Amino acid sequence: MSSIRLTQNYFVIIFVLLLYSCAQVVSPTGGPKDVVPPKLIKATPESKSLHFSAKSIVLEFNEYITLRDVQGQLTVSPPLKYPPIVKEKNKSIKIELKDTLMENTTYSFNFGKAIVDLTEANVLEDFRYIFSTGSFLDSSYVFGRVDYAENHKTEKGIIIMLYDEKKYTSDSFAYKQIPSYFGKTNGSGGFQINNIKQGKYKVIALKDANNNYVYDAPDEFIGFSDSIYSLDSNAYISLSQFQQINHKFFVKKANSVQYGEIRIEFNKPAGDLKIEALNAQFKKAWYIEEYSKNRDSLSLWLTDVIGDTLKLIVTNDKKVIDTLEVAIAKKPEQNNTQSGGRGKAASFNLIAITNCVKEIPPNQSIILTLNHPIKEYDASKIILKQGSQMQKCTLDIMDKASRKFKITGFNLLPDSAYSLLVTPGSFIDIFGLKNDTVKAAFKVQKEDDFGKLKLKINVASKNVNYIVQLLDEKGNIFREEKINASKLCVFETLKPLTYSVKVIVDENKNDKWDTGDFSKKLQPEKTMYSPKNYSIRAGWDMEEEWSL
Repeated sequence: MSSIRLTQNYFVIIFVLLLYSCAQVVSPTGGPKDVVPPKLIKATPESKSLHFSAKSIVLEFNEYITLRDVQGQLTVSPPLKYPPIVKEKNKSIKIELKDTLMENTTYSFNFGKAIVDLTEANVLEDFRYIFSTGSFLDSSYVFGRVDYAENHKTEKGIIIMLYDEKKYTSDSFAYKQIPSYFGKTNGSGGFQINNIKQGKYKVIALKDANNNYVYDAPDEFIGFSDSIYSLDSNAYISLSQFQQINHKFFVKKANSVQYGEIRIEFNKPAGDLKIEALNAQFKKAWYIEEYSKNRDSLSLWLTDVIGDTLKLIVTNDKKVIDTLEVAIAKKPEQNNTQSGGRGKAASFNLIAITNCVKEIPPNQSIILTLNHPIKEYDASKIILKQGSQMQKCTLDIMDKASRKFKITGFNLLPDSAYSLLVTPGSFIDIFGLKNDTVKAAFKVQKEDDFGKLKLKINVASKNVNYIVQLLDEKGNIFREEKINASKLCVFETLKPLTYSVKVIVDENKNDKWDTGDFSKKLQPEKTMYSPKNYSIRAGWDMEEEWSL
């Protein structure tokens, strides 16, 4: 009897345990995450087919797929006049050809990153489908790199275009005709174009603003090869692209930005410019001109304001380019502090700003910049002190508009504290306004807080001008020197930072970098960057050599 009960109890325990285990909610373990991209299992017609004549192509994959940005990712080379219609359905892609294919030509469809699986979005990168309308597949290819001529930076999506020399004989081929073959750069500027027919080709790189494979927009960048490439097998091509300056000179914008100032903006640097008033007569010079650094804008500071509107005629290099009508900004009240709902309102005052901060490097000049051209000034009203010792000051005008002044007549000592006071009435502008008080307290840093770079630059040719630019970590020009022979360039008082050096081959000797001109087959001026960066340490001199 006891043995029967023991057996019954045993079965009860087993039954309860089974019920308990069945009641537990357990997360499914599953397998590892799918990281494998889709795989092509069948193509109709097959890829690399010869004597191709089909009107559609079907690509079947091993899993459900979708297309992303197929218009931006898919490239067909040679390009088709009418883009194919591409649709996905379940595990397949159908390509309908709407264009007539050329005879004896190899076509390449590159999908870039357009094909992804539906569940995990794994990308099938650079999937290519190839066929030939002739009896063999063309096998020549080109590869290389494209950068920007001015700064050597690269960009993804720049189009490299090949033009068959036999078909594209006109010099205007890039302006009117689509290429024989094309490819696109990756993020580092590299590219490769495959399955090219043997022959001779002209090569163009284009930042195509309107995606029409034609150089026809003013904001497009272009690069071209001086050589014609003979493709018997393959070739490496390096191109530098540039933005061509518009040959036509015109006024982009003209307005009175403030009382007494008319600003005129141009599409490119001005030449011999002349401005005349049509609706007013002046007994003396009626404006002071102030050009921007690149001469692509001009401020006219009016010494005599007549009426509410000025009609102007603009002449550049003895050619009338435009007539302008500019409404003159009204004269604000002095010390006007009414906000008008948009912050402090503009007031009509003469404002002086100094470049002195809390600490300045040794040998830095003290510069005063004023917001209006100056008619009169009195340097004796400017007080510079080192402790209680007063320094006598003089002023040097630094610009044609008399808005920037260097305070001179003394030497600033390293590791010394100074105070600057510009008293009221030190400056009187062309409108008769006097400056208010300007104060600055600063310290000149020690020379040991800075480093020095001595860079010997060896050039290959004499009588060629070079512009040597020392660049900071952000690529801004920190110092600049011009040379025409091998020379030791010494850059002093450098902050402890990492610098690089850029050299411009100034072929036309105009002291600046010049872009190219595709219509004249003129390449942009060459630029070079130092093969290494220079890490400057405080209190140290670095000596380096660079052969261009």
